[in-house]
Amino acid sequence: MISKWQYKKLNFTYLKEKQIPEIVNILHDKKVEKYLWFAPITIEGFSAYASPIIEEVEKNIKENKYPLSAIFVVQENGKNIGSCGISQMPDGHNVALIGYQLKQSAWGRGNATACLEFLLHYAKKYLCFRKIYGDCCSSNVASVRVLEKCNFEFEGKIKEKYELNGELHDNSWFGLNMDEVSLINKELIEEM
Repeated sequence: MISKWQYKKLNFTYLKEKQIPEIVNILHDKKVEKYLWFAPITIEGFSAYASPIIEEVEKNIKENKYPLSAIFVVQENGKNIGSCGISQMPDGHNVALIGYQLKQSAWGRGNATACLEFLLHYAKKYLCFRKIYGDCCSSNVASVRVLEKCNFEFEGKIKEKYELNGELHDNSWFGLNMDEVSLINKELIEEM
């Protein structure tokens, strides 16, 4: 079973418990937290969210199955630059939600787009979802641009869903049918 991928100078591996503090440290930056609905993040808070997913990933790996929900550590040049993930949505039929959070120094260089492309490849190749959703604060123009660049379509807005730093923010939802997704060319992605 494959558990490490390389795509566009980035490495993706399943998150391990021991990596949680470093990921929290990356996310615990004021500019990174600006649009995170779960900010400010603590090790305890992130661990409470991530630990059950990590346990399920480890269980699936032992059974030689790809997990329907997973958090990936994103590395560039051997250094952690953030995380991305896919999560089966329990309130829908064969649908999942994706997300990506990267440190500020990784912004503006196509890394978020590469993360999303990797997640779509993972979902298409190993899982059986019919649709993938992505959401973000409506004012997060960069994240909206990444979703649109990867062919997600705007599907709706939830007004004043998040309160971040004392301000209310709308939440925009985007969707993509998996039959519209192509696998990444084998020459571009390395499975290890």
